[in-house]
Amino acid sequence: MSAPERVLVAARGGVASRLLQFYRSAGIETVAAFTMAHAEAPWLDEADFDAFVPGEDAEDPLAVPEKVVAAAMDAGCDALHPGVGSLAGSVGLYDVATRANLGVVGAPAEGILDLVDRPRLFARARALGVPVLPASESLSVTDDGIEAAAQLALPVCVQAAQGAAQQRVDAFGDLGAAVAAVRAAARRETGDASVFLRRAVGAGRRVRTTVVGDRHGARVHLGHVWEAGSVDEAGGGVPGRMYERLGALSLSLANAVGWVGVGSVCWFVAEDDSPWLLGFLPRLTEGFALIEAVQGVDLIETQYQVAMGGRLDWSQPMRVTDRHGMQLRGEPAHTMDPLTAVAATREEALERLRVTAAAAGISDIDALLA
Repeated sequence: MSAPERVLVAARGGVASRLLQFYRSAGIETVAAFTMAHAEAPWLDEADFDAFVPGEDAEDPLAVPEKVVAAAMDAGCDALHPGVGSLAGSVGLYDVATRANLGVVGAPAEGILDLVDRPRLFARARALGVPVLPASESLSVTDDGIEAAAQLALPVCVQAAQGAAQQRVDAFGDLGAAVAAVRAAARRETGDASVFLRRAVGAGRRVRTTVVGDRHGARVHLGHVWEAGSVDEAGGGVPGRMYERLGALSLSLANAVGWVGVGSVCWFVAEDDSPWLLGFLPRLTEGFALIEAVQGVDLIETQYQVAMGGRLDWSQPMRVTDRHGMQLRGEPAHTMDPLTAVAATREEALERLRVTAAAAGISDIDALLA
């Protein structure tokens, strides 16, 4: 991808603001994509131009590849940034953009399907010895999943091969309806109705490991973000052995797929500390500012530099033990100022988050940690 002259930013809130500021500082003209619901949004003032994306806000026009690419082309852009939502991991986006000769600042277009199609990714992971939850292959269009569920044993999760759609099933009698529902949701979200079954998970926690790579073979991980209720946490709270293991497994997978960009490997860590691969997000995630705050890096600038073919001049960062960060999940995508707190200890970070949240009208952070 060559350096763009004009880029469309398909994001909202604080993420849109930061992206627009970065590209303008790099001397690149900016176009802010917006829908009717955000026609008066403050971040639009930070762009050189804006572009209306038509459609009902209930379907989120900014998640529809054809509409976003059309807006970028109409605005005279030669590239777009797909933000931090589902659009950024859409195979359809890369297909439509490639046909339009429009650059996408994100993942390499040629390998996107191998990253976001979970059955493909899981097959690669198993070959590497990366632990994957027992799962079926993609079901045929006429398969109701009964045979696969019997082999896996209930409960199972019906999951879209691509996208976020999934549904837990505890009884065989509910399986057919669940398969149909997830197929329909997957088709609406990604255009691909493929589904598969995996064993349902029990108690544990979900963890994301940030991985960064360039086109010259350099790859590092930037530690882990784990979910605690509605709050994400990062920093010194992961035990050393688990920190190292998740990092090594994530880098093994990133190297195997030739990852270039800023992305996240998603894990489920069971109560016995066994990690299981859940997927790969080939994009900045909603909470990327938390990793930035803990690690002291700029992931927007880094993502752009490696997309332009630049070298990642980082060695593998040491584990951060003297900083702990906490962030309300989802805030960066929808507000101008994400609720984030970083301090030397978890207790201090939590107290700072309480103060920040109280100022924003959120009084009971502790309940969100449950």
